[in-house]
This record gives sequence, structure tokens and C-alpha cells, in this order.
Amino acid sequence: MNITDITRCPPILPRNSNLFAYIDTCFEMVHDEHSWNDARRHCQQHGGDLAVIKDLTKQQFVMNALKYLRWDKKGVWIGGTDGDKEGEWKWVTGEQMTWGYWQHGQGVTQTGFLFAKGTFEDCAQIRVDDSYKWHDFPCSGGPAYHYSSICEYKMPKILTSPTTMTNVETPVPTTMPKTGTSTSTTLANFETPAPTIQPNVETPAPTILPNVETPAPTSLPNVETPAPNKDTTAFTIRMNNNPPSAVIVNKESVVIG
Repeated sequence: MNITDITRCPPILPRNSNLFAYIDTCFEMVHDEHSWNDARRHCQQHGGDLAVIKDLTKQQFVMNALKYLRWDKKGVWIGGTDGDKEGEWKWVTGEQMTWGYWQHGQGVTQTGFLFAKGTFEDCAQIRVDDSYKWHDFPCSGGPAYHYSSICEYKMPKILTSPTTMTNVETPVPTTMPKTGTSTSTTLANFETPAPTIQPNVETPAPTILPNVETPAPTSLPNVETPAPNKDTTAFTIRMNNNPPSAVIVNKESVVIG
């Protein structure tokens, strides 16, 4: 069983294995045995009342809780009674009982049985020893009719604080001083020219120059320098301390300057 939500149960209730949370309510399995009236009084002293079970889902939850606890009491008081009018079963909330988990011949299926002591079976209880079916028993009459019980408590509502907005005053609009009325200038309605669309000019492909081979350098013929003429001899003749003159002498003549 999941008992995580018992933190939302009323703080007056003991936090033990007998406390269970179901949607927005809490169930307390009371092991002590009392009459139906005293069992109800115990619940009311803690802010609740005897359990009200209106459908099978809730009945199954209570059954599973008792199984989980391995409940060792045969009878468990719940909040159903026909004490106001025999045969008209109501819940402690005053609501008419429209659904029940009665054993055949119990509760709404009978008109009540008058005991020798003059008491009627006006109070409902779950019988653990009869597959958790409901039976009607005398609400009081001594220890023989004392049973365990189930109290039901409403979970406190979680209050959400509303967000308070700060009252901000709207500033009064500033009034400009009134000046002489001037004739308003009406601007001519000029149409905005449509954007000029440039023609789509294709970019010419780059010109590829022909591959011109660079000519190899011209090699000049190897001209041999002629050897000097062995038959020519230059002489320098100094005469009369005058500057010498160049004299070319060859085999045929001698010139003296």
C-alpha cells in the first residue's frame, strides 16, 4: 500500500501503519473495539466520522488496507445506519445509501430483526470473516457488540495565495499649449517608382591566350681570335731626347719619324 500522501492528513492523527490516504481523504483503522456510537464519537473528536463507502473502488481500497494490516478483528464499523427509519439506510453524512456491498439477507435486503431485548440491527459493519461483505448489527448492547472501526477524514485544502498586483496609476497625458491654427501642408502623393531591374548580363568567359613557346636563345658562331703576326715587330727608337715616335718595321721598310 502507498502511504506517501499521509503527510496531508490532519496533523492530529497518529502517523502509523493504520493511516492510509485515498484521493482527498484519509482512513484511520481503529483497532480498539467500541459500540457503533462510541466508535463514531472517537472519529468526530479528531475531526472526522465513520467511513462512507459509495462505490466498489473505495470498498476494494478498504479491503486491501485491511488485508495489508492482516486485520485480526472480525467486525469493522462503517458509517451506515437505518436508525432514523427502519429499512431506509443512510450514511452519517445524511445521504441516501444507493450502493452497498451487503451480504444476501443483510441491510437493505431485510426489514430488520427485533431482538428479545427490543433492539434492532441498525448499524452497518464490514465482516472480515465473511469476505468483507457488509452486515447489519445492533449499534449498542454491551461488549458483545463492540467492534473495531474505520474513521474517515478530509484532507485539508491547500490554499494558494493570490498574487496581488500593485496599483499603478496611469499618468495623465501631457497637454501641449494651444497655438494658432496653421494650415496643414498636404504632401503630394508620389508613387514610389518600382525598382529598376538590371538586365542579366552574363560575365564573359576569360580569354585563353595561345601557348606561345619561348624561342631558345640564338647561339653565335665561335669566332676564333687570330694569332698575332709573327713577322711584325715594333720598335721604339729614342733619338735626340725627343719623344719617341711609333715605328712600324716590317720586312719591306723601316719608317723613322
